[in-house]
Amino acid sequence: MSDHHVLAAISRYLRHTLWLGFKADEAVRALILREPAIRISPPNSADGEARLFLWLYEVRPNRYLASHPGVRPHVGAAAPPPLPLDQDGADLVVLARAMQIMAAMPHVAMPGGAEEDELRVTHEEPPLEEQVALWRALREPMRLAAFYQVGVARIDPLDPDTQ
Repeated sequence: MSDHHVLAAISRYLRHTLWLGFKADEAVRALILREPAIRISPPNSADGEARLFLWLYEVRPNRYLASHPGVRPHVGAAAPPPLPLDQDGADLVVLARAMQIMAAMPHVAMPGGAEEDELRVTHEEPPLEEQVALWRALREPMRLAAFYQVGVARIDPLDPDTQ
């Protein structure tokens, strides 16, 4: 289990993991010059330096795992299949590399965390209506985006004596 800072730590860890993958790819490295160009914030078209945004836009309890100890995948599981994409352009190069990196890490072990702190990363495709509503709420034009579910983060309960 973790304290309430785990969500920020997850975002920083994912940003750093993406940065390491971007640095290893010459074409993407030319587009993203440094790690801070990967923003941990809602998308903002006025932010000229940002090339990629990581944003936890929906955080909610997992009702199915609330009382379940969890199941760990076995070691040596098969690698994911290739990731087919059918567009091009600089933003797509960055997004495609990010998706490739995310597909290679279906589980994220939090640094310094216990065994139960490992998080599952799965690609999600929300319905188009939900995506449109999200961009409208941000007051931003729709852009290339990939949605991932990262879970389950277990946050320690408050100590009743310290509330």
